[in-house]
Amino acid sequence: MSALIVHNARHPIPVGYTAIYVGRKSTYQPAFGADFSILGNPFPIGKNGSRPEVIALYRQWLQTRLRVSVGGKVSYPDTPQSRAVQALVERVEAGEHLALICWCAPLACHADVIKTELELASKATRR
Repeated sequence: MSALIVHNARHPIPVGYTAIYVGRKSTYQPAFGADFSILGNPFPIGKNGSRPEVIALYRQWLQTRLRVSVGGKVSYPDTPQSRAVQALVERVEAGEHLALICWCAPLACHADVIKTELELASKATRR
């Protein structure tokens, strides 16, 4: 069982996973989307580009909220997104299995970017 999965909100949560909604505000399903996740993608498909383009925009946007490189030095800003990622990393490292809930899976989406960032952060804390 993988510690992190990306899962579509339209389907039942797999047994053994805790649902973590990472999308935009939606009235489609009140259990998810009642509020905008701090990790939600602020770049909608269509308005801001194609699916690959908005995922790339999100990756850049999220990385600037997690890491800042100035003069060759990397720092970690205190942002709502960095705090959210750190809290999720701590849950994974404590043994919790998380399902990152979005509306796109199994299509590529920003939740895949979050999953990658969580995996990288989790590996970095184990060094």
